[in-house]
Amino acid sequence: MSKQHAFIIFSGANETGRVFHALTYAKQAHARGDVAQIYFGAEGTYWPGALTNSAYPMHPLFTEVKQANLIAGACQPCAMAFDNVDSAEQACGLIQGPVASYGQIDVLGLKDAGWRVWLF
Repeated sequence: MSKQHAFIIFSGANETGRVFHALTYAKQAHARGDVAQIYFGAEGTYWPGALTNSAYPMHPLFTEVKQANLIAGACQPCAMAFDNVDSAEQACGLIQGPVASYGQIDVLGLKDAGWRVWLF
């Protein structure tokens, strides 16, 4: 029986290790047959744009998880708050959660739907 994992990256530009681990664990979960999705929220909306740069060391990993359709998107209100709308939208698209969470990623809804939520 496969499991569902939501990896949510809230980490900012100086937290490279946390982002690497989120991408790696999502890739690992997918490889073993689980469902995995990666979300970028808050300061983490910096990462989609940074990871599309081919000179960035994690670019190949980001490309791999993106090609495997593991990227759910970046939180639109978060990207607006942290001035990452254009880069995040181009890199992975923007998503919007429910009104109750002010449009942010629906962490509680994911949990209620049976997803294991991992925060990085």
